[in-house]
Amino acid sequence: MINKLLKIKFIKVLLCILENFIKRVSLKVWKKIEIYFFNPYDFWENNVEYTKRLWSEVYEYCKKYKLDIKNKNLLELWPWGFLWVWAFLKNKWLNKYYVIDNINHFEKINKKIKKLYNNINKSFLKSDYFDMEFVKILDYKNNQISLDNNKIDIIFSKAVYEHIYDVEKSIKELARISKKWAIWIHTIDLKDHIFDKTSLYFLTINNFIFDLLFKKSWAWVNRKRYWFYKKVFLENWFEILEEIIWKNFDEKSLKKYKKKIKLEKNDLIISDYTLIVRKK
Repeated sequence: MINKLLKIKFIKVLLCILENFIKRVSLKVWKKIEIYFFNPYDFWENNVEYTKRLWSEVYEYCKKYKLDIKNKNLLELWPWGFLWVWAFLKNKWLNKYYVIDNINHFEKINKKIKKLYNNINKSFLKSDYFDMEFVKILDYKNNQISLDNNKIDIIFSKAVYEHIYDVEKSIKELARISKKWAIWIHTIDLKDHIFDKTSLYFLTINNFIFDLLFKKSWAWVNRKRYWFYKKVFLENWFEILEEIIWKNFDEKSLKKYKKKIKLEKNDLIISDYTLIVRKK
C-alpha cells in the first residue's frame, strides 16, 4: 500500500514531511511505525533476486582485486530490511557480518522472513531468531562506531552515502575500523529522492528550507556531487580501484536549472556511480 502511495509525487512529498516531523518530535514513535507498519521487508517482492545481485557484485569485485572473502569480516551500511548481503556471503565462508542501521530489523521475525532465509540457508536462524554469533549490529553515534580499530576487511553500501550528513567524518571513522588494504564498494545515487528522479530541481532549493522540511526523512539527500566524493576519498589516503559512472540526466533538465546551480556540467549530468576503493 505504502509503496503505491510513494509513486504519487504529491503524496510522497507530504509523507516525507510527515516523517520528518514525527522523527523530530519522537524517534521512538517512528521506530515503532517503521518496524510494524513501514517495514522495508515489504518494499519489494523480488527481495531475493535483488540481494543476489548485490552479493554477486561484492563477491566479484573482491575476487577481481585479489581479496578472498573466506574468514573475512564485512560491514554493510544501512541495508534497511532487505535480505542482507550476508545471507549469501555466509555460504562463501565469510567470517562475520557487521551492520550499521538506524533500526534493528532483526527484532521482527515473521513467517515471510523465516521462509526467505530458510530457502537460502537454514543455519541463518536459530528457532525464531537470527544467528547473532554471525551477525553483529553496531551503533553509530556522534560520528563514532562501536568497534575497535582494524577489524573490517570489506565495507559495502548501496544508495547510502547520499543520505549521510557528514561524509568526510563518516569516511574517516570507517577508515579507522578498516584493515590496511580493505576494499570498500559503494554505489551512490545522486538523483533526487523526493520530487522527481529525472530532474535537478532539488539542487535549487535553499539549504535551510530543504533541511527543515526533509532532513529526518528517509528521502533526504546531502546533495553532494561526484567530484566531492572522489576528492574526499583521495584526501583520506584511499586508492581508487574502479569507477562505474551513469550519466542519466538529460540536456533538457540541465538547461532548465543550470543557471541556478553553480556546478560544472560533468558534475550535474552524473546520476549514479559505483566507487571501488582500497585503504592504503
